[in-house]
Amino acid sequence: MGAFSLAAEPGDVTYRIVRDIIYHQEDTINCRLDLYIPEEAKDYMTLIWFHGGSLKNGNRTRIDATAIGHGLGSEGIAAVIVDYRMYPDARFPDFLEDAAASVKWVLEHIEDYGGDPDRIFVGGHSAGGYITAMLALDRGYLNAFGTNPGKICGYIPVSGQMDCHTSVKEEWGLDPKELIVNKAAPLFYVTDPVPQILFVYAENDSPGRGEINQRITSLLIKNQNENISIVEIPDSNHGTIIHSEGEMNHLLYKAFDNFMEKTSCL
Repeated sequence: MGAFSLAAEPGDVTYRIVRDIIYHQEDTINCRLDLYIPEEAKDYMTLIWFHGGSLKNGNRTRIDATAIGHGLGSEGIAAVIVDYRMYPDARFPDFLEDAAASVKWVLEHIEDYGGDPDRIFVGGHSAGGYITAMLALDRGYLNAFGTNPGKICGYIPVSGQMDCHTSVKEEWGLDPKELIVNKAAPLFYVTDPVPQILFVYAENDSPGRGEINQRITSLLIKNQNENISIVEIPDSNHGTIIHSEGEMNHLLYKAFDNFMEKTSCL
């Protein structure tokens, strides 16, 4: 585990990176995270972030993940960039259990690094957005790790698949092109009370991604969940919604910051 300091644009907050922290003994190779921590701040907000990659690839050191860490760290917000087990070596719900384990770790340890354990948010992009939505809507995963879901201030799934994920369909022998709502789909849980969620998608996102996020938002609001919002990031696609040449999309950052600052943490 190593640490070093950086200062990055567009913010001017100095932050440090603590790498290779094991958060789950189930798999000490894949279940690791990196912390991007504002160096002189105290009681800062923290966003736990799950990378994309179809539940098959990607990692916390890939540019789309590090862009989040650098972008938030330089603005005085801590980012926890998480790796998790992936298909086909991992099967449903291994990656969701890993995600829940990482949330437990952050809630128990972020105060040791100067963060406020009562100002924790969870987010992710693409496959990571799917994981985020599943943790938000099926609270059984957090409960299984002895974590009170109410300790999370809010969730930010970005460009996530809201039906059964394509890789889970593949694992279960289902048609990957068919919209399937089952226990592996965030849409399965829209009738339950839910926490504060900001759904985000790109103006030119993957086919159907904007529509499926609009659909789940409408269904959640229809079921008396007033703490749900959605935003489209203009002039972006499934990749550039996160970053351009390693720099975090400033409109995405503004959406994050607006949601996190205005969200009441109970």
